[in-house]
Amino acid sequence: MSDGSEQSPAPGDEATAVRGFLVALWRYWWAIGLVIVVAGVAAGALSATQTYRYRADALIVYEGEAADVVTLSLQIQNVGSAMAGPNMQRRVAQQIGHALPPETEFSVSVNPYSLDSGQLQSGLYTTTTNLAIVEVESANAGLSAQLANAFVSSFVAWRTETVRSKARRAAEIVRAQLAAFDQKRRGGAADFSLLSSTYVELSQSLTDLRATAATGTGGYRLVKPATAPTGPFSPRPLRSAVVGMGVGLLAAIAFTFLLYRFGPRLSGAEEARYLLGLPVLGRVPQDRGDRSGTSGVASVSEPTSLAAEAYRRLRASVNSTILNADVKVILFSSSSAGEGTSGTVANLAVALSQAGRRVVVVDADLRRPTQQTYFDLPNDKGVTSVALGQTSVSESLQPIALSAMGELTSAQTRGLDGEPAEPLCVLTSGPSVADPGETVAGHAMAAIVSEVKQHADVVLVDSPGLLDAADASALAGVVDALVFVVDARVTSRPALKECKEYLDLVPCRQLGVVIMQESRRHARRGRGRAKHAPAVTPEATESAADTVSVSPGG
Repeated sequence: MSDGSEQSPAPGDEATAVRGFLVALWRYWWAIGLVIVVAGVAAGALSATQTYRYRADALIVYEGEAADVVTLSLQIQNVGSAMAGPNMQRRVAQQIGHALPPETEFSVSVNPYSLDSGQLQSGLYTTTTNLAIVEVESANAGLSAQLANAFVSSFVAWRTETVRSKARRAAEIVRAQLAAFDQKRRGGAADFSLLSSTYVELSQSLTDLRATAATGTGGYRLVKPATAPTGPFSPRPLRSAVVGMGVGLLAAIAFTFLLYRFGPRLSGAEEARYLLGLPVLGRVPQDRGDRSGTSGVASVSEPTSLAAEAYRRLRASVNSTILNADVKVILFSSSSAGEGTSGTVANLAVALSQAGRRVVVVDADLRRPTQQTYFDLPNDKGVTSVALGQTSVSESLQPIALSAMGELTSAQTRGLDGEPAEPLCVLTSGPSVADPGETVAGHAMAAIVSEVKQHADVVLVDSPGLLDAADASALAGVVDALVFVVDARVTSRPALKECKEYLDLVPCRQLGVVIMQESRRHARRGRGRAKHAPAVTPEATESAADTVSVSPGG
Protein backbone atom coordinates (compact mmCIF):
# COMPACT_ATOMS: atom_id res chain seq x y z
CA MET A 1 0.00 0.00 0.00
CA SER A 2 1.12 3.54 -0.53
CA ASP A 3 2.83 5.42 2.23
CA GLY A 4 0.39 7.47 4.24
CA SER A 5 2.83 10.41 4.22
CA GLU A 6 2.24 10.99 0.52
CA GLN A 7 -0.46 13.48 -0.32
CA SER A 8 -2.78 12.49 -3.15
CA PRO A 9 -4.00 15.32 -5.36
CA ALA A 10 -7.52 16.47 -4.75
CA PRO A 11 -9.94 15.29 -7.45
CA GLY A 12 -11.64 18.67 -7.28
CA ASP A 13 -8.48 20.60 -8.11
CA GLU A 14 -9.86 23.36 -10.35
CA ALA A 15 -6.52 24.14 -11.96
CA THR A 16 -6.08 20.48 -12.90
CA ALA A 17 -9.59 20.35 -14.33
CA VAL A 18 -9.00 23.46 -16.43
CA ARG A 19 -5.68 22.15 -17.73
CA GLY A 20 -7.27 18.82 -18.53
CA PHE A 21 -10.10 20.49 -20.41
CA LEU A 22 -7.64 22.62 -22.40
CA VAL A 23 -5.70 19.47 -23.27
CA ALA A 24 -8.95 17.88 -24.44
CA LEU A 25 -9.67 20.92 -26.61
CA TRP A 26 -6.20 20.70 -28.13
CA ARG A 27 -6.56 16.96 -28.65
CA TYR A 28 -9.82 17.38 -30.57
CA TRP A 29 -8.85 20.59 -32.39
CA TRP A 30 -9.37 18.94 -35.78
CA ALA A 31 -12.88 17.77 -34.83
CA ILE A 32 -13.74 21.21 -33.44
CA GLY A 33 -12.50 22.86 -36.63
CA LEU A 34 -14.48 20.38 -38.73
CA VAL A 35 -17.68 21.09 -36.78
CA ILE A 36 -17.15 24.85 -37.18
CA VAL A 37 -16.62 24.58 -40.94
CA VAL A 38 -19.54 22.20 -41.47
CA ALA A 39 -21.89 24.33 -39.35
CA GLY A 40 -20.85 27.51 -41.17
CA VAL A 41 -21.21 25.98 -44.64
CA ALA A 42 -24.56 24.39 -43.74
CA ALA A 43 -25.93 27.63 -42.30
CA GLY A 44 -24.75 29.64 -45.30
CA ALA A 45 -26.13 27.10 -47.80
CA LEU A 46 -29.47 26.90 -46.01
CA SER A 47 -29.70 30.69 -45.92
CA ALA A 48 -28.94 30.92 -49.64
CA THR A 49 -31.89 28.67 -50.45
CA GLN A 50 -34.42 30.88 -48.68
CA THR A 51 -36.59 33.48 -50.43
CA TYR A 52 -35.25 37.02 -50.39
CA ARG A 53 -37.16 39.37 -48.12
CA TYR A 54 -37.03 43.16 -48.15
CA ARG A 55 -37.71 45.56 -45.30
CA ALA A 56 -38.98 49.14 -45.66
CA ASP A 57 -39.70 51.47 -42.77
CA ALA A 58 -41.48 54.76 -42.19
CA LEU A 59 -41.17 57.01 -39.15
CA ILE A 60 -44.14 58.62 -37.35
CA VAL A 61 -44.32 60.93 -34.35
CA TYR A 62 -46.97 61.32 -31.66
CA GLU A 63 -47.91 64.98 -31.23
CA GLY A 64 -50.80 64.62 -28.84
CA GLU A 65 -51.09 65.96 -25.33
CA ALA A 66 -47.99 65.72 -23.17
CA ALA A 67 -47.86 62.51 -21.18
CA ASP A 68 -45.42 60.48 -19.14
CA VAL A 69 -43.16 57.80 -20.59
CA VAL A 70 -45.53 54.91 -19.81
CA THR A 71 -48.47 56.62 -21.49
CA LEU A 72 -46.44 57.41 -24.59
CA SER A 73 -45.23 53.81 -24.79
CA LEU A 74 -48.83 52.61 -24.59
CA GLN A 75 -49.75 55.01 -27.37
CA ILE A 76 -47.14 53.44 -29.63
CA GLN A 77 -48.34 49.94 -28.72
CA ASN A 78 -51.87 51.01 -29.66
CA VAL A 79 -50.57 52.06 -33.07
CA GLY A 80 -49.36 48.49 -33.69
CA SER A 81 -52.67 47.02 -32.56
CA ALA A 82 -54.63 49.35 -34.83
CA MET A 83 -52.47 48.57 -37.88
CA ALA A 84 -52.90 44.84 -37.35
CA GLY A 85 -56.71 45.13 -37.35
CA PRO A 86 -58.91 44.19 -40.32
CA ASN A 87 -60.32 47.74 -40.62
CA MET A 88 -56.84 49.17 -41.20
CA GLN A 89 -55.97 46.48 -43.76
CA ARG A 90 -59.16 47.29 -45.71
CA ARG A 91 -58.16 50.95 -45.77
CA VAL A 92 -54.66 50.03 -46.99
CA ALA A 93 -56.10 47.82 -49.74
CA GLN A 94 -58.34 50.68 -50.89
CA GLN A 95 -55.39 53.08 -50.91
CA ILE A 96 -53.03 50.88 -52.97
CA GLY A 97 -55.84 49.88 -55.31
CA HIS A 98 -55.62 46.09 -54.92
CA ALA A 99 -55.98 43.37 -52.30
CA LEU A 100 -53.17 42.84 -49.80
CA PRO A 101 -50.91 39.80 -50.23
CA PRO A 102 -51.54 36.79 -47.96
CA GLU A 103 -50.39 37.32 -44.39
CA THR A 104 -47.71 34.68 -44.91
CA GLU A 105 -46.07 36.85 -47.58
CA PHE A 106 -45.76 40.12 -45.68
CA SER A 107 -45.67 41.40 -42.11
CA VAL A 108 -46.07 44.80 -40.47
CA SER A 109 -44.71 45.80 -37.07
CA VAL A 110 -44.52 48.99 -35.00
CA ASN A 111 -41.73 49.60 -32.48
CA PRO A 112 -40.43 52.54 -30.46
CA TYR A 113 -37.70 54.41 -32.30
CA SER A 114 -34.56 55.74 -30.62
CA LEU A 115 -33.50 59.05 -32.09
CA ASP A 116 -30.40 60.96 -31.10
CA SER A 117 -30.42 64.74 -30.92
CA GLY A 118 -29.96 66.37 -34.32
CA GLN A 119 -30.78 63.27 -36.36
CA LEU A 120 -33.86 64.98 -37.83
CA GLN A 121 -33.38 68.16 -39.82
CA SER A 122 -35.99 69.96 -37.75
CA GLY A 123 -34.35 68.94 -34.52
CA LEU A 124 -37.73 69.03 -32.75
CA TYR A 125 -38.22 65.39 -31.84
CA THR A 126 -35.27 64.08 -29.89
CA THR A 127 -36.84 61.79 -27.30
CA THR A 128 -37.10 58.01 -27.53
CA THR A 129 -40.76 57.67 -26.51
CA ASN A 130 -42.83 59.77 -28.94
CA LEU A 131 -41.37 58.26 -32.11
CA ALA A 132 -42.36 54.97 -33.69
CA ILE A 133 -41.01 53.08 -36.71
CA VAL A 134 -43.40 51.17 -38.93
CA GLU A 135 -41.62 48.25 -40.66
CA VAL A 136 -43.04 46.13 -43.46
CA GLU A 137 -41.34 42.97 -44.70
CA SER A 138 -42.17 41.22 -47.98
CA ALA A 139 -40.57 39.46 -50.91
CA ASN A 140 -40.83 42.58 -53.09
CA ALA A 141 -38.78 45.71 -52.38
CA GLY A 142 -41.24 48.14 -54.00
CA LEU A 143 -44.24 46.53 -52.35
CA SER A 144 -42.57 46.81 -48.94
CA ALA A 145 -42.17 50.59 -49.28
CA GLN A 146 -45.64 50.99 -50.78
CA LEU A 147 -47.27 49.06 -47.93
CA ALA A 148 -45.27 50.91 -45.25
CA ASN A 149 -46.37 54.30 -46.55
CA ALA A 150 -49.93 53.06 -47.08
CA PHE A 151 -50.20 51.76 -43.53
CA VAL A 152 -48.88 55.03 -42.08
CA SER A 153 -51.10 57.29 -44.21
CA SER A 154 -54.14 55.08 -43.59
CA PHE A 155 -53.50 55.14 -39.87
CA VAL A 156 -52.99 58.92 -39.79
CA ALA A 157 -56.18 59.41 -41.82
CA TRP A 158 -58.12 57.02 -39.58
CA ARG A 159 -56.89 58.83 -36.48
CA THR A 160 -57.83 62.20 -38.01
CA GLU A 161 -61.30 61.00 -38.91
CA THR A 162 -61.76 59.53 -35.45
CA VAL A 163 -60.72 62.74 -33.69
CA ARG A 164 -62.88 64.95 -35.92
CA SER A 165 -65.88 62.64 -35.54
CA LYS A 166 -65.57 62.77 -31.76
CA ALA A 167 -65.25 66.55 -31.91
CA ARG A 168 -68.43 66.84 -33.99
CA ARG A 169 -70.38 64.66 -31.57
CA ALA A 170 -69.07 66.66 -28.61
CA ALA A 171 -70.01 69.92 -30.39
CA GLU A 172 -73.60 68.69 -30.79
CA ILE A 173 -73.75 68.02 -27.06
CA VAL A 174 -72.40 71.48 -26.23
CA ARG A 175 -74.83 73.11 -28.69
CA ALA A 176 -77.71 71.36 -26.90
CA GLN A 177 -76.43 72.63 -23.55
CA LEU A 178 -76.30 76.18 -24.90
CA ALA A 179 -79.90 75.88 -26.14
CA ALA A 180 -81.00 74.78 -22.67
CA PHE A 181 -79.09 77.72 -21.20
CA ASP A 182 -80.95 80.19 -23.44
CA GLN A 183 -84.26 78.72 -22.33
CA LYS A 184 -83.34 79.13 -18.64
CA ARG A 185 -82.24 82.72 -19.22
CA ARG A 186 -85.50 83.62 -20.93
CA GLY A 187 -87.38 82.04 -17.98
CA GLY A 188 -85.83 84.57 -15.59
CA ALA A 189 -83.28 82.55 -13.63
CA ALA A 190 -82.40 83.87 -10.21
CA ASP A 191 -78.62 83.80 -10.56
CA PHE A 192 -78.09 85.42 -13.94
CA SER A 193 -74.33 86.06 -13.32
CA LEU A 194 -73.65 82.32 -12.82
CA LEU A 195 -75.62 81.48 -15.95
CA SER A 196 -73.71 84.12 -17.86
CA SER A 197 -70.26 82.65 -16.95
CA THR A 198 -71.39 79.12 -17.83
CA TYR A 199 -72.68 80.36 -21.16
CA VAL A 200 -69.29 81.88 -21.94
CA GLU A 201 -67.48 78.62 -21.12
CA LEU A 202 -69.85 76.57 -23.25
CA SER A 203 -69.50 78.98 -26.11
CA GLN A 204 -65.70 78.77 -25.97
CA SER A 205 -65.83 74.96 -25.82
CA LEU A 206 -68.13 74.87 -28.83
CA THR A 207 -65.74 77.05 -30.75
CA ASP A 208 -62.79 74.74 -29.94
CA LEU A 209 -64.74 71.63 -30.87
CA ARG A 210 -65.75 73.11 -34.19
CA ALA A 211 -62.10 73.93 -34.90
CA THR A 212 -61.03 70.41 -34.02
CA ALA A 213 -63.79 68.92 -36.15
CA ALA A 214 -62.56 71.00 -39.05
CA THR A 215 -58.75 70.82 -38.71
CA GLY A 216 -57.90 68.09 -36.12
CA THR A 217 -54.96 65.78 -37.01
CA GLY A 218 -55.40 62.91 -34.57
CA GLY A 219 -52.05 63.45 -32.83
CA TYR A 220 -49.85 61.48 -35.30
CA ARG A 221 -47.76 62.74 -38.18
CA LEU A 222 -45.54 61.14 -40.78
CA VAL A 223 -41.93 62.23 -40.25
CA LYS A 224 -40.00 60.08 -42.71
CA PRO A 225 -41.70 58.15 -45.52
CA ALA A 226 -40.50 54.70 -46.52
CA THR A 227 -38.27 54.21 -49.55
CA ALA A 228 -37.71 51.01 -51.51
CA PRO A 229 -34.75 49.08 -50.00
CA THR A 230 -31.73 48.61 -52.26
CA GLY A 231 -31.02 45.08 -51.03
CA PRO A 232 -32.63 42.27 -49.09
CA PHE A 233 -32.24 42.12 -45.33
CA SER A 234 -32.76 38.36 -45.41
CA PRO A 235 -31.31 35.94 -46.17
CA ARG A 236 -27.68 36.94 -45.77
CA PRO A 237 -25.61 33.82 -46.45
CA LEU A 238 -22.32 35.32 -45.23
CA ARG A 239 -23.83 36.52 -41.96
CA SER A 240 -25.62 33.21 -41.52
CA ALA A 241 -22.36 31.36 -42.15
CA VAL A 242 -20.58 33.41 -39.49
CA VAL A 243 -23.41 32.82 -37.01
CA GLY A 244 -23.39 29.12 -37.90
CA MET A 245 -19.65 28.95 -37.26
CA GLY A 246 -20.16 30.57 -33.87
CA VAL A 247 -22.91 28.12 -32.99
CA GLY A 248 -20.72 25.27 -34.25
CA LEU A 249 -17.85 26.45 -32.05
CA LEU A 250 -20.04 26.54 -28.96
CA ALA A 251 -21.53 23.14 -29.78
CA ALA A 252 -18.09 21.62 -30.37
CA ILE A 253 -16.74 23.03 -27.09
CA ALA A 254 -19.81 21.73 -25.23
CA PHE A 255 -19.43 18.29 -26.82
CA THR A 256 -15.71 18.24 -26.00
CA PHE A 257 -16.53 19.09 -22.40
CA LEU A 258 -18.97 16.18 -22.26
CA LEU A 259 -16.30 13.87 -23.68
CA TYR A 260 -13.79 15.20 -21.17
CA ARG A 261 -16.18 14.93 -18.24
CA PHE A 262 -17.97 11.68 -19.02
CA GLY A 263 -15.98 10.00 -21.82
CA PRO A 264 -13.62 7.07 -21.23
CA ARG A 265 -10.47 8.74 -22.55
CA LEU A 266 -8.06 10.44 -20.17
CA SER A 267 -7.55 14.15 -20.59
CA GLY A 268 -3.85 13.88 -19.77
CA ALA A 269 -1.16 13.18 -17.22
CA GLU A 270 -2.69 15.34 -14.51
CA GLU A 271 -5.89 13.36 -14.50
CA ALA A 272 -3.95 10.08 -14.37
CA ARG A 273 -2.02 11.45 -11.42
CA TYR A 274 -5.02 12.27 -9.28
CA LEU A 275 -7.02 9.19 -10.33
CA LEU A 276 -4.22 7.00 -9.00
CA GLY A 277 -3.39 9.29 -6.10
CA LEU A 278 0.36 8.95 -6.77
CA PRO A 279 3.11 11.49 -7.48
CA VAL A 280 4.70 11.69 -10.92
CA LEU A 281 8.25 10.33 -10.94
CA GLY A 282 8.94 11.31 -14.51
CA ARG A 283 7.61 11.90 -18.00
CA VAL A 284 9.32 9.99 -20.77
CA PRO A 285 8.70 9.75 -24.53
CA GLN A 286 6.86 6.79 -25.95
CA ASP A 287 7.13 5.38 -29.45
CA ARG A 288 4.86 2.96 -31.17
CA GLY A 289 7.99 0.94 -31.57
CA ASP A 290 8.52 0.77 -27.81
CA ARG A 291 5.33 -1.22 -27.45
CA SER A 292 6.59 -3.95 -29.76
CA GLY A 293 10.06 -3.93 -28.32
CA THR A 294 11.80 -2.77 -31.49
CA SER A 295 13.07 0.74 -30.81
CA GLY A 296 16.06 0.02 -28.57
CA VAL A 297 17.34 1.92 -25.56
CA ALA A 298 17.49 5.69 -25.92
CA SER A 299 20.45 6.07 -23.53
CA VAL A 300 22.49 3.94 -25.92
CA SER A 301 21.17 4.63 -29.41
CA GLU A 302 20.57 8.36 -28.82
CA PRO A 303 22.55 9.39 -25.71
CA THR A 304 22.10 13.14 -26.38
CA SER A 305 18.39 13.00 -27.13
CA LEU A 306 15.62 14.37 -24.97
CA ALA A 307 14.44 10.79 -24.49
CA ALA A 308 17.76 9.86 -22.89
CA GLU A 309 17.60 12.96 -20.71
CA ALA A 310 14.08 12.03 -19.62
CA TYR A 311 15.30 8.64 -18.40
CA ARG A 312 18.19 10.29 -16.56
CA ARG A 313 15.67 12.50 -14.76
CA LEU A 314 13.64 9.40 -13.96
CA ARG A 315 16.84 7.80 -12.63
CA ALA A 316 17.34 10.78 -10.32
CA SER A 317 13.79 10.41 -8.98
CA VAL A 318 14.25 6.68 -8.39
CA ASN A 319 17.66 7.19 -6.79
CA SER A 320 16.20 9.77 -4.40
CA THR A 321 13.39 7.39 -3.46
CA ILE A 322 15.77 4.49 -2.92
CA LEU A 323 17.98 6.58 -0.66
CA ASN A 324 15.04 7.77 1.44
CA ALA A 325 13.45 4.34 1.88
CA ASP A 326 14.44 0.71 2.25
CA VAL A 327 13.73 -0.09 -1.39
CA LYS A 328 15.80 -2.47 -3.49
CA VAL A 329 13.37 -4.44 -5.65
CA ILE A 330 11.01 -2.33 -7.76
CA LEU A 331 8.10 -3.78 -9.71
CA PHE A 332 6.98 -2.01 -12.90
CA SER A 333 3.45 -2.47 -14.16
CA SER A 334 0.67 -0.66 -16.04
CA SER A 335 -3.03 -1.08 -16.65
CA SER A 336 -2.57 -3.13 -19.83
CA ALA A 337 -0.03 -4.15 -22.43
CA GLY A 338 1.33 -1.56 -24.82
CA GLU A 339 1.88 1.32 -22.40
CA GLY A 340 5.69 1.18 -22.43
CA THR A 341 6.45 -0.73 -19.22
CA SER A 342 9.17 -2.94 -20.74
CA GLY A 343 10.82 0.00 -22.50
CA THR A 344 10.82 2.00 -19.27
CA VAL A 345 12.47 -0.87 -17.39
CA ALA A 346 15.17 -1.34 -20.04
CA ASN A 347 16.01 2.35 -20.36
CA LEU A 348 15.99 2.97 -16.61
CA ALA A 349 18.19 -0.07 -16.02
CA VAL A 350 20.80 1.26 -18.47
CA ALA A 351 20.62 4.74 -16.93
CA LEU A 352 21.11 3.37 -13.40
CA SER A 353 24.03 1.16 -14.48
CA GLN A 354 25.68 4.12 -16.20
CA ALA A 355 25.51 5.95 -12.87
CA GLY A 356 27.54 3.17 -11.20
CA ARG A 357 24.77 1.07 -9.65
CA ARG A 358 24.63 -2.69 -10.05
CA VAL A 359 21.30 -3.39 -11.69
CA VAL A 360 19.47 -6.62 -12.43
CA VAL A 361 16.47 -6.67 -14.75
CA VAL A 362 14.02 -9.52 -14.16
CA ASP A 363 11.56 -10.16 -16.98
CA ALA A 364 8.58 -11.53 -15.05
CA ASP A 365 6.20 -10.89 -17.95
CA LEU A 366 6.04 -14.53 -19.01
CA ARG A 367 3.10 -13.86 -21.32
CA ARG A 368 4.70 -11.23 -23.56
CA PRO A 369 8.41 -11.14 -22.73
CA THR A 370 10.43 -8.41 -24.44
CA GLN A 371 13.62 -7.77 -22.41
CA GLN A 372 15.58 -10.29 -24.49
CA THR A 373 14.62 -8.23 -27.54
CA TYR A 374 15.73 -4.94 -26.01
CA PHE A 375 19.13 -6.36 -25.01
CA ASP A 376 19.55 -8.79 -27.95
CA LEU A 377 19.89 -11.83 -25.69
CA PRO A 378 19.01 -15.49 -26.06
CA ASN A 379 15.99 -16.66 -24.10
CA ASP A 380 16.78 -20.35 -23.65
CA LYS A 381 17.13 -19.91 -19.90
CA GLY A 382 15.67 -17.49 -17.43
CA VAL A 383 12.88 -17.15 -14.88
CA THR A 384 10.97 -20.26 -15.96
CA SER A 385 14.05 -22.51 -16.13
CA VAL A 386 15.11 -21.38 -12.65
CA ALA A 387 11.58 -21.85 -11.29
CA LEU A 388 11.51 -25.41 -12.70
CA GLY A 389 14.94 -26.20 -11.19
CA GLN A 390 16.63 -26.62 -14.56
CA THR A 391 19.19 -23.86 -13.97
CA SER A 392 20.33 -21.62 -11.13
CA VAL A 393 19.97 -17.88 -10.88
CA SER A 394 23.73 -17.35 -11.30
CA GLU A 395 23.76 -19.44 -14.45
CA SER A 396 20.72 -17.70 -15.89
CA LEU A 397 21.79 -14.12 -15.27
CA GLN A 398 23.11 -12.63 -18.50
CA PRO A 399 25.55 -9.72 -18.00
CA ILE A 400 25.38 -6.77 -20.35
CA ALA A 401 28.88 -5.55 -21.14
CA LEU A 402 29.64 -1.81 -21.16
CA SER A 403 32.06 -2.07 -24.05
CA ALA A 404 33.19 0.60 -26.48
CA MET A 405 32.36 -1.65 -29.43
CA GLY A 406 28.94 -2.61 -28.12
CA GLU A 407 29.77 -6.36 -28.25
CA LEU A 408 29.71 -9.13 -25.67
CA THR A 409 32.56 -11.55 -25.09
CA SER A 410 32.73 -14.53 -22.78
CA ALA A 411 35.67 -13.03 -20.95
CA GLN A 412 33.53 -10.05 -19.91
CA THR A 413 30.61 -12.04 -18.56
CA ARG A 414 32.04 -13.55 -15.38
CA GLY A 415 34.50 -12.62 -12.70
CA LEU A 416 36.99 -14.98 -11.10
CA ASP A 417 34.43 -15.98 -8.46
CA GLY A 418 31.84 -16.85 -11.08
CA GLU A 419 29.61 -13.86 -10.21
CA PRO A 420 28.51 -11.43 -12.95
CA ALA A 421 31.22 -8.86 -13.44
CA GLU A 422 29.16 -6.27 -15.29
CA PRO A 423 27.00 -3.58 -13.57
CA LEU A 424 23.92 -4.61 -15.59
CA CYS A 425 22.48 -8.12 -15.79
CA VAL A 426 19.25 -9.42 -17.24
CA LEU A 427 17.26 -12.45 -16.15
CA THR A 428 15.08 -13.07 -19.17
CA SER A 429 11.73 -14.83 -18.99
CA GLY A 430 13.09 -18.15 -20.21
CA PRO A 431 11.25 -20.81 -22.21
CA SER A 432 7.48 -20.49 -22.31
CA VAL A 433 5.43 -22.50 -19.83
CA ALA A 434 1.84 -23.71 -19.91
CA ASP A 435 0.70 -21.72 -16.87
CA PRO A 436 2.73 -18.51 -16.45
CA GLY A 437 0.37 -17.14 -13.76
CA GLU A 438 1.09 -20.06 -11.40
CA THR A 439 4.81 -19.80 -12.09
CA VAL A 440 4.87 -16.14 -11.09
CA ALA A 441 2.68 -16.68 -8.03
CA GLY A 442 4.60 -19.70 -6.77
CA HIS A 443 7.22 -19.87 -4.02
CA ALA A 444 9.96 -20.26 -6.61
CA MET A 445 9.46 -16.66 -7.76
CA ALA A 446 9.98 -15.34 -4.23
CA ALA A 447 13.20 -17.37 -4.00
CA ILE A 448 14.39 -16.03 -7.38
CA VAL A 449 13.82 -12.42 -6.31
CA SER A 450 15.53 -13.05 -2.98
CA GLU A 451 18.59 -14.50 -4.67
CA VAL A 452 18.74 -11.85 -7.38
CA LYS A 453 18.91 -9.19 -4.68
CA GLN A 454 22.30 -10.60 -3.69
CA HIS A 455 23.74 -9.68 -7.08
CA ALA A 456 22.55 -6.07 -7.36
CA ASP A 457 21.97 -2.73 -5.74
CA VAL A 458 18.67 -2.34 -7.58
CA VAL A 459 16.39 -4.97 -9.08
CA LEU A 460 13.85 -3.88 -11.70
CA VAL A 461 11.03 -6.37 -12.31
CA ASP A 462 9.02 -6.17 -15.55
CA SER A 463 5.45 -7.49 -15.22
CA PRO A 464 2.19 -7.67 -17.21
CA GLY A 465 -0.58 -5.09 -16.86
CA LEU A 466 -2.75 -5.17 -13.77
CA LEU A 467 -5.87 -5.67 -15.87
CA ASP A 468 -4.28 -8.23 -18.23
CA ALA A 469 -3.40 -10.79 -15.58
CA ALA A 470 -3.03 -11.28 -11.83
CA ASP A 471 0.75 -11.63 -12.17
CA ALA A 472 1.57 -8.10 -11.05
CA SER A 473 -0.63 -8.41 -7.95
CA ALA A 474 1.14 -11.68 -7.05
CA LEU A 475 4.60 -10.17 -7.64
CA ALA A 476 3.73 -7.19 -5.39
CA GLY A 477 4.13 -9.51 -2.41
CA VAL A 478 7.80 -10.28 -3.13
CA VAL A 479 9.05 -6.79 -4.07
CA ASP A 480 9.72 -3.64 -2.05
CA ALA A 481 7.95 -1.06 -4.17
CA LEU A 482 5.88 -0.56 -7.29
CA VAL A 483 6.07 1.99 -10.10
CA PHE A 484 3.02 2.40 -12.31
CA VAL A 485 3.44 3.30 -15.99
CA VAL A 486 0.65 5.23 -17.72
CA ASP A 487 0.20 6.12 -21.36
CA ALA A 488 -2.87 8.37 -21.53
CA ARG A 489 -3.24 7.57 -25.23
CA VAL A 490 -3.65 3.85 -24.53
CA THR A 491 -5.38 3.50 -21.18
CA SER A 492 -8.78 4.88 -20.21
CA ARG A 493 -10.42 6.56 -17.26
CA PRO A 494 -12.41 3.44 -16.21
CA ALA A 495 -9.24 1.33 -16.52
CA LEU A 496 -7.28 3.59 -14.18
CA LYS A 497 -10.13 3.64 -11.68
CA GLU A 498 -10.10 -0.15 -11.65
CA CYS A 499 -6.30 -0.19 -11.30
CA LYS A 500 -6.62 2.15 -8.33
CA GLU A 501 -8.76 -0.49 -6.59
CA TYR A 502 -6.04 -3.10 -7.17
CA LEU A 503 -3.25 -0.76 -6.08
CA ASP A 504 -5.03 -0.05 -2.81
CA LEU A 505 -4.70 -3.78 -2.01
CA VAL A 506 -1.07 -4.44 -2.93
CA PRO A 507 1.22 -4.98 0.09
CA CYS A 508 4.21 -3.02 -1.25
CA ARG A 509 5.05 0.65 -1.27
CA GLN A 510 3.87 2.63 -4.29
CA LEU A 511 6.59 5.01 -5.44
CA GLY A 512 4.68 6.89 -8.10
CA VAL A 513 3.72 7.15 -11.76
CA VAL A 514 5.81 7.30 -14.93
CA ILE A 515 3.91 9.14 -17.65
CA MET A 516 4.53 8.06 -21.23
CA GLN A 517 4.01 11.01 -23.53
CA GLU A 518 4.77 12.45 -26.94
CA SER A 519 6.97 10.58 -29.41
CA ARG A 520 10.54 10.26 -30.53
CA ARG A 521 10.27 13.65 -32.20
CA HIS A 522 11.67 14.85 -28.87
CA ALA A 523 14.68 12.70 -29.51
CA ARG A 524 15.17 14.14 -33.00
CA ARG A 525 14.94 17.67 -31.62
CA GLY A 526 17.44 16.66 -28.98
CA ARG A 527 19.90 15.46 -31.62
CA GLY A 528 19.45 18.71 -33.52
CA ARG A 529 20.32 20.80 -30.49
CA ALA A 530 23.19 18.56 -29.49
CA LYS A 531 24.72 19.02 -32.95
CA HIS A 532 25.12 22.73 -32.27
CA ALA A 533 25.59 22.79 -28.53
CA PRO A 534 26.26 19.32 -27.05
CA ALA A 535 25.41 19.00 -23.40
CA VAL A 536 28.44 17.60 -21.56
CA THR A 537 27.73 16.23 -18.10
CA PRO A 538 29.90 14.12 -15.78
CA GLU A 539 27.69 11.12 -16.50
CA ALA A 540 27.93 11.66 -20.24
CA THR A 541 31.73 12.00 -19.98
CA GLU A 542 32.05 8.78 -18.00
CA SER A 543 29.84 6.84 -20.39
CA ALA A 544 31.18 8.32 -23.63
CA ALA A 545 33.64 5.46 -24.02
CA ASP A 546 31.28 2.80 -22.73
CA THR A 547 28.19 1.73 -24.63
CA VAL A 548 25.72 -0.94 -23.68
CA SER A 549 25.67 -3.73 -26.22
CA VAL A 550 22.07 -3.67 -27.32
CA SER A 551 20.54 -3.94 -30.73
CA PRO A 552 19.35 -0.56 -31.99
CA GLY A 553 16.42 -2.27 -33.57
CA GLY A 554 15.58 -4.40 -30.57
